[in-house]
Amino acid sequence: MNEMNINYFTPDWSHKVILIVEDTETSNLFFHHALRQTQAELIYAESGTQAIELVLQDKDEIIDLILMDINLPHKSGLDATREIKQKRPDLPIVIQTAYTNDYNDTDAYGAGCDDFILKPIRLTVLYNTIAKFLGK
Repeated sequence: MNEMNINYFTPDWSHKVILIVEDTETSNLFFHHALRQTQAELIYAESGTQAIELVLQDKDEIIDLILMDINLPHKSGLDATREIKQKRPDLPIVIQTAYTNDYNDTDAYGAGCDDFILKPIRLTVLYNTIAKFLGK
């Protein structure tokens, strides 16, 4: 019997802070389990409005990257991205969505995001995308 050995690189983001903007518990659990081995500090927001508030309160600019869902209550991820980029244009924002019929990468890049990931997200895609901005 052949065993497939899949080795994912596990980056060291122990001095990084990632803001996860997601309103579904299953997606938050995925990000928690996917990113806990990287040692990054994870903070969470459940709406675009809450994400904006967290960034505005981040006077020391400790947030290093945002993983932003598009379909959020109160304010969409696209609208939140636009507002955040006005305040912190250098803060990387990676849009992630499962709603490819409603939104696409053109919408996301038009809002100012730095990258775009489709759900369901593969671990290697997640790590490689984040590594573009935080290093390995």
